[in-house]
Amino acid sequence: MTTTINFIIYHYHHLCRFHYRYHHHHHHHYHHYCHDLGEGVQLNMFAYNTVIRSCEKGGQWRQALEFFGRILGEGAQRDTISYKFAISACGKGEQRQRALELFERMLSEGVQRNTITYNAAISACEKG
Repeated sequence: MTTTINFIIYHYHHLCRFHYRYHHHHHHHYHHYCHDLGEGVQLNMFAYNTVIRSCEKGGQWRQALEFFGRILGEGAQRDTISYKFAISACGKGEQRQRALELFERMLSEGVQRNTITYNAAISACEKG
């Protein structure tokens, strides 16, 4: 099962990066083909954080937030890493308000802020 999850994550990451490059090269909108990853597949925190990071790197803030939200649906606890990637994804998507809302939500979920999450929030404010 671990090999299958790693295979899915690896290909998801590269597919998102391909679509990001295609979008910027051709200057038009693209479809989010990565939407259904994890459907019927239970991911662990490492897998979720990897997928959220891939969305962030691929410029797909909506998908990053979708997977960020799914963590709680799986009964898991979001951590500093998942918050960092979700905040960064919002920053790259020029979603400053969403990034700040996530940053504020950390404390209510009992997730400690650190230098990395502060930097992600500051960067999101600069971009948004």
